[in-house]
Amino acid sequence: MKVQIVQLEPQDDLASVSDKLAWAQASRVVLVWPDRSRVLRKRLDLVLLLRQAARRGVQIGLVTRDPVVLERAAELGIPMFRSSTRLPENAWHAAPIAAPLLPPRPTERPTTVPTATARPRVLPGWLRLSLMLMVGLALSAALAMIVPSATIILSPEVRDQATEMLFTLDPQAETPTADGYVPARQVTKQLSGSTRIATTGQTQVADRPASGNVTLTNLTDESVLIPAGTGVLPSGRPDLRFETTADLSLPAGQGATDTIGVIASRPGSAGNLPPETLNAIDGPLGLRAAVSQPLSLTGGSEAGRPAVASADQATALRQLTEQLLAEAATSIESSLETGDVLAPASLRVVRTETQAFDREIGAAADSVGLDLALEIAALVYQPQDLESAASLAVAERRPPGAGIVPQSLIVTLTNPDSARPDTLKAKVEQQVFTPVADAQARQLARGLRLEQAVARLSSLPGLAAAPRIQTTPAWWPIVPWLEVRIDVRLPWDPG
Repeated sequence: MKVQIVQLEPQDDLASVSDKLAWAQASRVVLVWPDRSRVLRKRLDLVLLLRQAARRGVQIGLVTRDPVVLERAAELGIPMFRSSTRLPENAWHAAPIAAPLLPPRPTERPTTVPTATARPRVLPGWLRLSLMLMVGLALSAALAMIVPSATIILSPEVRDQATEMLFTLDPQAETPTADGYVPARQVTKQLSGSTRIATTGQTQVADRPASGNVTLTNLTDESVLIPAGTGVLPSGRPDLRFETTADLSLPAGQGATDTIGVIASRPGSAGNLPPETLNAIDGPLGLRAAVSQPLSLTGGSEAGRPAVASADQATALRQLTEQLLAEAATSIESSLETGDVLAPASLRVVRTETQAFDREIGAAADSVGLDLALEIAALVYQPQDLESAASLAVAERRPPGAGIVPQSLIVTLTNPDSARPDTLKAKVEQQVFTPVADAQARQLARGLRLEQAVARLSSLPGLAAAPRIQTTPAWWPIVPWLEVRIDVRLPWDPG
């Protein structure tokens, strides 16, 4: 249940404490005694306070060090607490306790007993009738002053008050506070997923190999067979290799020559060589034949291809993280306890368990994939705790002497502060009014006929509508003389 903390002041008396209790918006109210104060030390004060609380359906508890008050509260069964920040549920009663009845006044008994021999004096009939009429008139006058009651309903002017507030969700807080702390609970989820996106980078890759013709010279007296695929190399360049494109049989005899085509074993412009660069035959054939390159080798080229850019990996990580955060929000909301609400802005990654890309930055590829596993945390809270914190904060900021219309509090969440995921930004709206002095209203209206009382009360400043007066019995046309028989209420006060 909601609990409202009411701080008493050293100058408070029963009337002012009763007014504070009347403005309470919770079903449980804890009254906090000031240090070195003598507020409400009489048992009768606590009894009357209990009666008012019971009439309004409110339970009261006390936080005080005054031994007299503690003793009186223990006698009356009022819950007592050590601190306003620790209010265990088991200390409250299941329902508001009833105030004890005041002891009846003792009646005096006659001390004289008429003697048996005394004979009563008989009064004349006219005198007895006169006495009966006088007694009847006296009783009627007494009833007219004591029995009737009246309720004056005053409608003060109400104005709207709106404030932008920032509340902090605090897992360590036990109760809402006026400085904006709201009790919260942290929950975590472990989620994993994968994604693949198209690459946006560009890179150059080898496309076509270089080619040309070489001249082979026989170094022996016999015919020499040069098979297709024989390697032809440039000296000092082990990274380049060309291969013959067909079989060739050199004629017998030293110095016999023939021409054959060659092609680079790897594509790319690195195979474009100037004349006389190829000068060695790979393998044992290099002892039986020589090679020369009279013309340039050309045709090697590169082509542009999609590649992995650093922005591609960042995009994949961002998109997959957002996807997992959304999945975590859905999972958390589906498992919330009754009354809990997720603070969406509090969703955050607390640990990255796995992050693996299948392509490195700069690699030629049409797409890049990511596998990701995250631990995600979020804060959940109860809206009534947020409303309680807002109510306490607004009560501290209200203008001096102003009252708050009960049940007028509206808390609307606005755009959260992305830099502070543990906060809630809200617009807090409430209606306030300037209270009318109850004693002044009773003084103005007492003893007047209803229409006269309404006219006089209408002169009170700050009223939004004409006062209404209800008498008991309903046909009674006059406001009672006794102020204790006149109740002054506001339209939103319980009947």
